[in-house]
Amino acid sequence: MLVGPAGAAFTLLCFCQPGTKGISMMSDADQSEGALMKVWDTVCAFNELDFYLLCADSPNLHVTASTAHFSADLKPDLTQSEQMLDSMLA
Repeated sequence: MLVGPAGAAFTLLCFCQPGTKGISMMSDADQSEGALMKVWDTVCAFNELDFYLLCADSPNLHVTASTAHFSADLKPDLTQSEQMLDSMLA
């Protein structure tokens, strides 16, 4: 399982075994219009991986709008996170 905030580390999905599960946390303030998700969806489909996106509140965006989603603190909803993990592990 690969879990973490959206970023370059998710290129590791390219090297995961089929059936690996991944959760990426991304700020609700993401300005990329889903571009990262499209890339990861393609990689995961090709490698037969299960991938989930967990959007999180960003209580303090502290850089410009064009890079805020990469440097914001992330505060995921715990109930939503628990439900996602339950469905992944079922």
